[in-house]
Amino acid sequence: MEYATQYAIGIVTHTPLWVWLILAALVYLGLQRTRTRELSVSRIIIPAALFVAIAVIRLVMGRFAEPALMGTVAGLIAAFGLLMLVKPGRKARRIAADRLLIEGEWFSLGLILAIFIVNYGIAVVSAINPDLGASDNLRFLYGFVNATSSCFMMGRAVAYLNTKTA
Repeated sequence: MEYATQYAIGIVTHTPLWVWLILAALVYLGLQRTRTRELSVSRIIIPAALFVAIAVIRLVMGRFAEPALMGTVAGLIAAFGLLMLVKPGRKARRIAADRLLIEGEWFSLGLILAIFIVNYGIAVVSAINPDLGASDNLRFLYGFVNATSSCFMMGRAVAYLNTKTA
C-alpha cells in the first residue's frame, strides 16, 4: 500500500504545473455553469465548436485508427442518449435575438471533470508505458470521451439556440 501511495504521489508531483492550472480553470468554468447566467450566442457556439475541432484534430492525429473510430461512433450514440436524458433546451430562454438566459446546472462540471480525468489518465499511462498508451483499448476510450463530450456540447448549443423568446 505504501508503494502505491508513493507511486501516486510521484505521478502528481511530476505532472507539469500547467496541467494543474488547466484543471483550476476548468473547475472555475464548470462552477460558472452552476449559476443562472445570461450568454450571447457566440459564448454558446464558440466553446462547443472548439471541442468539436479538438476532437476532430485528435482523430486525425491518431490517423483514424479503427479503435478510435469505433470509440467515436460509440461516443456519438452516448452523446445522443445524454442529450435525450438531460434535455438542455428546456433550461434556456431567449431574452433577445442574440442573448439567452440559461439555468444553472451541475452536469457540465461533472462532464468537464470526467474529460480531464480520462485525458490525464491516458497521458499518465502513455508516459509510463508507451505501448499500453498506444493500445486499442485506450484509443477506443480516447475516441469515446472526445466524441461524447464534443457532440454533447454541440448538441446542447443547438438546443439552446432553438429556444423560443420568453
